[in-house]
Amino acid sequence: MTILSRRLLLRLAFLMFGVVNTYAFDQQQPAAKTVVSPSCTSEQAVEIVQQQLAETRTYDDNERRISVSIRAADLLWPYHEAQARAAFSEAFDLAIQFHREKGSAPKQDGGMLIGMPDVRFTVITAIARRDSAWARKMTDKMVDDLAEEAKETGSPNKAREGQMAERLLEMANSLVDTNQAAALSFAGQTLQFPATMHLTVFIYRLAGVNRPVADQFYQPRSPPTPRRPWIGFFTCRLFHSEMNGMREICQVV
Repeated sequence: MTILSRRLLLRLAFLMFGVVNTYAFDQQQPAAKTVVSPSCTSEQAVEIVQQQLAETRTYDDNERRISVSIRAADLLWPYHEAQARAAFSEAFDLAIQFHREKGSAPKQDGGMLIGMPDVRFTVITAIARRDSAWARKMTDKMVDDLAEEAKETGSPNKAREGQMAERLLEMANSLVDTNQAAALSFAGQTLQFPATMHLTVFIYRLAGVNRPVADQFYQPRSPPTPRRPWIGFFTCRLFHSEMNGMREICQVV
């Protein structure tokens, strides 16, 4: 292990330790007795993360438990991948349960609608940074469930389709700089839904990083099918080009 990776792990372990102890204080629980020495080894840092991960099972707040669990899983991945996968899986199960109970529909706050995060996609985004194929299987299952629901009811749920596309594109946007293949994969899943401004934002964002790939992505890559229909007009505006500045470039039916 390089000195740089050791230092990074130690810093992240200190951060994790601080986050968990802050939460413990908020719950008025006794402060953790673990003392982190500046000279502790990477093995000790990993042990601290494992301890804090185990302590999340005592949390009453599932949303906070999910947040701490995925941070711990991400830290453990290079050292104990099997344990990290188990932590991610448990966090995703909790996220599904939390979503069923709380949902993610916008809430009214005075005269404004406030968007609520979908914790399922919070977990999947964290997983995608480590294993995009596994994350894609999770989103495939969610999209398939939505399609099956449409078959049972006889018509698609436009609102839920829009929410699904928005979450997928938010995740794709977060991966553009670090994993373009994964970003394109998740964005591609949304092409079966009606296009929205969120898709335009994604293409604009992608163009700032890789213009040729963005140019290729917006083109319909195959004829419409029942599984991947092009619904309505997909208008791309204000596409970034360092050579030509901002300009309209396409309108795809």
